[in-house]
Amino acid sequence: MQNYQHVHKYPCLLGTINLDDRFISDSLAIPENRLFLRVMEYDFPQLIMNIYTNMKRFYIFFALVLSLSLSGYAQTISVDTAKQHQTIQGFGFFGAHDVWWHSPSLMWNREWAEMVVSDLGLTMWRNEIHPPATPQRKQDADWNKQLPMVEGLKSVADEYGVDIKVLLTVWSPPASMKWGASFSWAGDQKAERFPDPNIQTNHGGTLNPNMYEDYANYLIDHIKEYEKIGVKVYGLSLQNEPYFSQDFNSCTYTVYWYCELLNGVVPVIKKAYPDIKIFGSENMLAMEGLGKNWEWFFHNAIKNDKNAPSNIDALAVHGYSDGVIPSTGSALAEMWTNHTEKFSKPLNKPAWMTETSGYVDSWEPVNNRTGALGLALDIHAALYYGNIEAWVWWQGSENPGSTSIGDYSLMAGTTVGKKYYASRHFYRFIRPGAVRVEATAPYSDVFVTAYHHPERSSHTLVVINSAKQEREINVEGANVPATFQIYRSSASEDCEHVGEYLSGTNLTLPPRSVVTLASDDKLVGVVDLKESRRNLSSDQVYVFPNPYKSGDLTVKLEGVRNSEVHVSFFTVAGALVQKNKVYAVNGMLNLQPSLRKGTYLMQLEVEGEKVSKLISVQ
Repeated sequence: MQNYQHVHKYPCLLGTINLDDRFISDSLAIPENRLFLRVMEYDFPQLIMNIYTNMKRFYIFFALVLSLSLSGYAQTISVDTAKQHQTIQGFGFFGAHDVWWHSPSLMWNREWAEMVVSDLGLTMWRNEIHPPATPQRKQDADWNKQLPMVEGLKSVADEYGVDIKVLLTVWSPPASMKWGASFSWAGDQKAERFPDPNIQTNHGGTLNPNMYEDYANYLIDHIKEYEKIGVKVYGLSLQNEPYFSQDFNSCTYTVYWYCELLNGVVPVIKKAYPDIKIFGSENMLAMEGLGKNWEWFFHNAIKNDKNAPSNIDALAVHGYSDGVIPSTGSALAEMWTNHTEKFSKPLNKPAWMTETSGYVDSWEPVNNRTGALGLALDIHAALYYGNIEAWVWWQGSENPGSTSIGDYSLMAGTTVGKKYYASRHFYRFIRPGAVRVEATAPYSDVFVTAYHHPERSSHTLVVINSAKQEREINVEGANVPATFQIYRSSASEDCEHVGEYLSGTNLTLPPRSVVTLASDDKLVGVVDLKESRRNLSSDQVYVFPNPYKSGDLTVKLEGVRNSEVHVSFFTVAGALVQKNKVYAVNGMLNLQPSLRKGTYLMQLEVEGEKVSKLISVQ
């Protein structure tokens, strides 16, 4: 055969295949000795081997040609709204504008609350029931410190008509209710509990088994505090991560003690609040769902206990970044599948993720730390394989004013990044009451979940392309809406609205991207942060007090809801004296300009539109 140097590059479903001319020619070559030669003139075994070899080459070449031919065509995502799975309860996070152990003045921030409710789409919020301090140990927070945050969040949620489900978790009972404890592992049948006068809320210990009713009444008192300000507590966990003794508030239980806890405490609480959801054990998913670990931990003990299943409403787990694409056989898919098959289905209990974090705030991994695309894949795995009804991130925000977002928070104050936008694809567009319906993806590296909200008559699909090349898809199915709005995130995009999709037509998924298709893109009932009213005029701007002396200068922009506003002050001669950027909340700005006495022209720029107003400073 001639030695060919030309190389053909063919894109296909598996990437790019390089085929040189010799491969193609050899693959279709007929043996030099034609098949019609007399057998006696040809080595018969060699003839059979040549036939086999060339048939094999032909089939390989045929498969490649078929793959090449399919690569240019869109593949169908099939949606079956008749086949239904779990009903979504909410997406959310833990905590305040800053971590509870920082200054009380940093706990509440209205601008931040507006963002997480009206833009991110917060529908679930988790908080700690802090035990009282002792002479030996102070506490990071108490109800008085938490109260402004809880009241403020409720106020903002009420304004937007969002029913945020409040979850409460105990890290430790009061020290006065605790005993010492000694056990080597969660299933230790020889574990011991004993009075310890030095026990504190940190470093583990366990609940005094003689105080189940007292503990129940202690929790009821906390539920009543929320009730007094109009907040109905949706869910309650009796203990955070019961296996771990920590140097912060913590309390430990063997699997047997935990079942005793449920059976001794929950009936008392349910008598007072029958509708409250008891969730637990809040142990780690890697323990409850990986391999044969489940045999030794809390959910298996609940399953095997006579009374415990009737005293728990949702099986909650915690977990941290996995970073594995959630295809069949990956670690995360395996854990969620095991948990579903071993516990959720047999016990007929929904699964919740109530604490997760540990992702770097970049789109792709950094130094083996999972990024925001990995977070989106992990949320998908929980929804698809775990059938979870609730997803709760750890700390929603911390370090206000910082430009760096830590691995354990979604935001730094009002500064957002890639994790925020990856979460927004789910939080904002999959609202409580939405039912996950069957959806199948045509590629092994494309992942999809689909939702129908019966009350809103809306449909949402979240599609993740984990491949390093584009994928062409179309969406089809009975009762699928004719059109969707497209929101997309990638390394260069942040959950951006990029147009409209017509069902049945082709849609390109960029490499390493998340695409949400929403038939109702105003699910929260409010405008996007970037939206504002066009054609602003001066008669839509109200400034008071005017004349201005000191303190707050309040500006109302009629028709503007939530948007960044560039504010500039000019002298009457046209000289710029001050400029800054602020955030309008419901069109309201609170400024504190540092200006000398005189008359100024205040210019406001919103989404490229400018409007001016004269103010007098006395």
